[in-house]
Amino acid sequence: MRKKGRTIFTASAVAIAVSMAILLVSIGVGLKQGTAAMYEESVDYWIMPKDSSVTDIVSSSEKTMLGDVHQSIGKIRSNPDIKGATPVLNRLLYASSPGSSPKVILGMGIIPAGTDTLPVSAQDLTPGDDHFTNSAWTGEAVINEKTAKLLGLKVGDTMRLGASASGINNSNNSFRVTGIISETGYSISPIAVLHLSELQELTGNLKGDRANYIIAQGSGSMDYIRGLFPDALVLGNAEYSVYNVASDKKILATAIAVSAISALIAVLFISSTMVLSINEKKQELALMKAIGISQRSIAKMVLYESVILSLLGGIMGILLSSLGQEVLNMSAYRFFGAGQVSVVNPVLQLGGVAIALAAGILSGLIPVIMTKRIDLSGTPG
Repeated sequence: MRKKGRTIFTASAVAIAVSMAILLVSIGVGLKQGTAAMYEESVDYWIMPKDSSVTDIVSSSEKTMLGDVHQSIGKIRSNPDIKGATPVLNRLLYASSPGSSPKVILGMGIIPAGTDTLPVSAQDLTPGDDHFTNSAWTGEAVINEKTAKLLGLKVGDTMRLGASASGINNSNNSFRVTGIISETGYSISPIAVLHLSELQELTGNLKGDRANYIIAQGSGSMDYIRGLFPDALVLGNAEYSVYNVASDKKILATAIAVSAISALIAVLFISSTMVLSINEKKQELALMKAIGISQRSIAKMVLYESVILSLLGGIMGILLSSLGQEVLNMSAYRFFGAGQVSVVNPVLQLGGVAIALAAGILSGLIPVIMTKRIDLSGTPG
């Protein structure tokens, strides 16, 4: 009973260390991804400039944007393995409603119905991008609850949008709210979703037909898409998750630091448990040596026990991190009106298991050394 309780306690300690590492990194990833975190899980391919960064929403640099995106979307969609695709343009905008002063929000330009994930699939926007194809201006906008509260808007109301506070009253800057997205995952910041070309017009990106990145849904099309974009980054979903950590020095440094601390905590708990276990089994291990079982076999047995204990903690840590993500996001939404601040994806969870596994291997070394010093003459009974 004592050993069982000790095992559960150690596995729980490892689980807490692993889950904390996953959650700390997930917050950094969630904040970096911004609006992309809303639909990350449902996107299969990400196409983005090699030098893109989080400052692109204000810099408008051609070097960190994709050009001729409407033409590119046509080529991507011509592949029968592609289910849907859309460019995404993110830009800071000034927004106001009648009687309110301009507020800064995030404008998101997409081709409605381009994919089956929100907000691209929002039924409150006219499908396609008429302003680009025939200059027809829809003046439609779908907003989230945070924008609705900030500006006091409801469906059917009019809002004005502009790239600057002074240009907000231009003739083409009036938009009608056609829908409000209520999902908590879309509440990390005030957002207005527009047709891509209309946001391009507002922000000076229509010339060159520019967007920050392209998302696509499908399967078996990586080589095809990379052939269309030889000078861009084309990433699968798992690669995109790794890219978000590895491409940001602060997030990468955080990931390394919390991984090292979590591994150290796990090593301390597992090795303590294993040392106690070896002390309890001294006579049993001595007898095993006496009947001819090799030291190598005994060492393997001890190491396997340490690894199994660490993997148990790692799996529990994954479950705990999933629960922690829900708690963090719900708390952020309830107390700060922000959603999806934590993004726990399979890559981070795999990293958590790797931390636990490494800790298990390291923790098994001291007990293995201890077994070498055990002999029958030195044990009681």
